[in-house]
Amino acid sequence: GAGSWSQTDADTFAFFLREDFNTDVTQISPTGFQAAYIKIDIEARLEGDGKFTGKGKAVVHGTDDTVIYSTDAETDAHRVP
Repeated sequence: GAGSWSQTDADTFAFFLREDFNTDVTQISPTGFQAAYIKIDIEARLEGDGKFTGKGKAVVHGTDDTVIYSTDAETDAHRVP
């Protein structure tokens, strides 16, 4: 997969992750369509000591790039020294 991030303010940032599904295996979404990749977009806030929390969307795209499934996404993470 791939991703990128950018700082949006002194203690906030946005990032996305994209993971392409294995083309050798048919991935079927919860709505019954063949899935090609998932993209997760998160708006996050630093909370000190390397910890951050964030919320956003996880969106599954079909082989023709249409949105076939979307759900809310959340993360709680911390930096590992």
